[in-house]
Amino acid sequence: MIEVIEKTIRKYKGVPLEFFGSSNKSMSIEMKMDKISSSEMSVSKGIGVKAIVGGRAGFSYNSDIYSVEDAVKSAMINAKHSELKQDSFPIAQKMKDIEGIYDYRIRSMNPEELVSLSVKLRDKLKERNNSLKVNDSVFEAGSSDDFLVNSNGVSYTSKYTGISGMVEAVYKNSSGGASMGAPTIKGFNIDYLSEKAARLAVSGVGRKKIRSGKQMVLIDSDVLESLFESTLYPSINADMVQKGQSTLKGKIGQQIGSSGFDIIDSGRIESGLCSSAFDRDGTKSQETSIMSSGILKGFIYDYVTAMCDGKKSTGNASGGFGSMASISPTNVLLKYSELMKFDNMISGIKDGIIIYEVLGAHTANHITGDFSLSINKGFKIIDGEVAYPVKNAMFAGNVFELLKSVSCFGDDVRQSGHLIAPTIAFSGQKIVG
Repeated sequence: MIEVIEKTIRKYKGVPLEFFGSSNKSMSIEMKMDKISSSEMSVSKGIGVKAIVGGRAGFSYNSDIYSVEDAVKSAMINAKHSELKQDSFPIAQKMKDIEGIYDYRIRSMNPEELVSLSVKLRDKLKERNNSLKVNDSVFEAGSSDDFLVNSNGVSYTSKYTGISGMVEAVYKNSSGGASMGAPTIKGFNIDYLSEKAARLAVSGVGRKKIRSGKQMVLIDSDVLESLFESTLYPSINADMVQKGQSTLKGKIGQQIGSSGFDIIDSGRIESGLCSSAFDRDGTKSQETSIMSSGILKGFIYDYVTAMCDGKKSTGNASGGFGSMASISPTNVLLKYSELMKFDNMISGIKDGIIIYEVLGAHTANHITGDFSLSINKGFKIIDGEVAYPVKNAMFAGNVFELLKSVSCFGDDVRQSGHLIAPTIAFSGQKIVG
């Protein structure tokens, strides 16, 4: 395939070209009420081509990876009508593989093995409490073989795998959910899924209303990731900044978070869910400081937006073969100067709440950072103890004010989506009962 592409590049020597090809395999198993309800498997492959004509970039793709020249011709035609200004592609860099992002066992998995995981999860829940039932669970596994070639001599290949699980367990009139993902079988922990789902379901019986007021709020990493997806991540996206759709525009060097609080985007973390040797543009993945001790340091860029600001790409171009690249965070690592054991966090709170599930994170305002979330699964903390589950409560605020009110970090670090973080305590947050 690479030979065909290189031949095409020579044929269209005067036209800068980029080729991104991908071959993907995925399968999933869903269980409802303790029984397997569906099984799916899909295979896709294709090639996307970007061509630069007259300082503008056009794109086309084809699901037949051998129809390279047809895609080139279409991309060249599209470039003449494109509004995307671009005059070059990244140059070749020396790449280094990242450990822990490919597992041949996941690549060779069959549906029966996912069924076995589903049954194993159900059995583990029963071991914890025989009255627990699986309301819904989904296991997915997939692999991807990618390559990127351009006219500047870039020629990279990569392989990725991933496995994920989600479960909602039911106990009496209460439910509890858990999810996790990993690039390898070794990093996937089914015990975590069963323990968290069972604990939240069983302890969720007997919900009570709470009074409105400001208090200490502990936020689980799953909740924080869903909130950041709609607020923080768009705000550090250079494309949004350049379009004036980020409240962080013009604030480089300013204090936007608590002292001692760091945010780092890194595509090179070993076993990271979003790690890769290179990004969708062909830029080498790297580590980028977003915030250091509460001070905004920078944004995440792809090749085009970096050119607009006279900067270098941070390696945050993302996407498949069916579209041009867009900016996305990789692994977002949160660090804080003060850490505490999770149990000690709870015991040190006189009046607070811990939140495990919310509804409405997608409705948050990505420009202002304002949010209003319905607490789907939360527990009141009184005098250092988890007292009871709450009902009909709301958590309202602003994500940028949240960044300034960090009290402490727990020790239960895990990755949820892009985010690598523990449970975090925020002081003085508004809860509506």
